[in-house]
Amino acid sequence: MKRHTSAIRRITVVATAALLLVTLAATISAHETREVDGEFEFVVGFMNEPAYVNQMNGIDLRISYLNGNHDDADNADDHSDDHDHADDHDHDHGAADDQYASDNPPVENAHQTLNATITHGEDSMDVELRPVWGQPGAYTADVIPTTTGTYRFHFHGEIDGVTIDETFTGGPDTFSEVASTDELEFPEGGAMAATDSNQAAAMGIAGVVAGLLGLLVGGVAYFKVSGSHKSPAQQRREARIAEQQRSEE
Repeated sequence: MKRHTSAIRRITVVATAALLLVTLAATISAHETREVDGEFEFVVGFMNEPAYVNQMNGIDLRISYLNGNHDDADNADDHSDDHDHADDHDHDHGAADDQYASDNPPVENAHQTLNATITHGEDSMDVELRPVWGQPGAYTADVIPTTTGTYRFHFHGEIDGVTIDETFTGGPDTFSEVASTDELEFPEGGAMAATDSNQAAAMGIAGVVAGLLGLLVGGVAYFKVSGSHKSPAQQRREARIAEQQRSEE
């Protein structure tokens, strides 16, 4: 009986762990895959997922030919030089982990005729796609999301003469929405304490400046007032001079 109970417990633990891993993988790293115009496959998401506000990120776009039989795929090696010169800092995004690589032939040099726009609410920004080093058919564009919520990636232009006009929207079934970093910050209140310290320093500087201005204004007023009042001796001298001038006349 004990052996039977122990076996059930082990099976439950393993099953729970597997379920958590699957759920975690789906939550942390999710991209949307879509067939476009019957010619291409687009895989789209954030370069770093989950995506967090005010953290370096970027578009992660993978384009491949459907069915793997496009003639241009045979010439992919002829256009690989662009990838050799791609910006090395794509590695900073973790792009080298090509978990979204397709078995279909990659579409290379799409960045030459394809444009991208990032939208959040009513705000939008055009960005320039560039190839990802060492990953044919992969493209990225840098962005630092400054607001939490849903972001949209709009790809427009053409590929091999085919017009492209596709919008991908973040969400539970597509790719990561941008989340707050509040639950990840440690130690708690550290960022707030730094902000309060900066505010206190700014207020102290403003107080010093205000005090110096007060002294300057007070000094000017003092000299103006003191200059307008004459001493009795000066007044007597001026009276004698005036009397002499009248007697001479």
